[in-house]
Amino acid sequence: MFLTPPYPSSFEMMVFAVLQDEANNYGCSSNAHYVGSSISYWGQVAQMADAYPNIRLILEIAFDPSNGGSGTYGLSCFDTVVQGLSQYPSVYGIGVEGEYTTLSAGMTEAEMQTAMNYVTGAGKLFINYYAPVPIPSGGYDITHTNFPMQGDQVGTLQDYDSQTVGLSSGYYDGFPFPSTFTCPIGPDAVASGALTNEPQGWDQCVVSTELEAATSFSPDSARQFVELVAGFSTSGNFTGISGLSTDQLWDNPTLRNWIWTDPNYIGNFILSP
Repeated sequence: MFLTPPYPSSFEMMVFAVLQDEANNYGCSSNAHYVGSSISYWGQVAQMADAYPNIRLILEIAFDPSNGGSGTYGLSCFDTVVQGLSQYPSVYGIGVEGEYTTLSAGMTEAEMQTAMNYVTGAGKLFINYYAPVPIPSGGYDITHTNFPMQGDQVGTLQDYDSQTVGLSSGYYDGFPFPSTFTCPIGPDAVASGALTNEPQGWDQCVVSTELEAATSFSPDSARQFVELVAGFSTSGNFTGISGLSTDQLWDNPTLRNWIWTDPNYIGNFILSP
């Protein structure tokens, strides 16, 4: 992922261990079941990343906000994960996974403030994916667009708010690879309807459009992180840069080379080595 071209230096992950333990009635423990396994696994990843000071991991944790977040799978369990992972220097930010920690489930501004207090008290930046309630002052978000997939058009690459520090683009699903976009990508170019409709997904035109939009964006502070959520190929497996046969597009040598050789990439992004 990190130590081959294009040498990406950031990684954003949504952590659902708390909700998985709740669904199975396992309780919350730092050394058992989903929470324990998640702390162990991401801790191992972070420990390896610690050897490379430019690598920054951002982890957003979903939890159960009902009843003020006072239950077994609420804020205290959120803090268990925070404490388990905040010891690693490469863990740059921790926040709330807001797509599944929802207002309808009971999320409140007071809970968001408590979550932020846990994170900042552990010495990390409070960086969130979605925000079901306003983020307290001093907290941040990574804005999301589904582009170049069904649901969002190219104009959403301009989305941000006053607390945005980055943009994630795409989502984890299967699409034909490469896609059939042509440049310039029109304002209504993304196909609607079934996921198999084209154009959707990744090709060189999409990569160049993403990078040009990010590097020309103002304010540049809102594009400190640019996350491409490539998903997987429905066009068959390939040999990844890992050397394995896979359909996971983060590992695709062609996609990675489009990023690496794009004129908007070299010189504009911090690399992992």
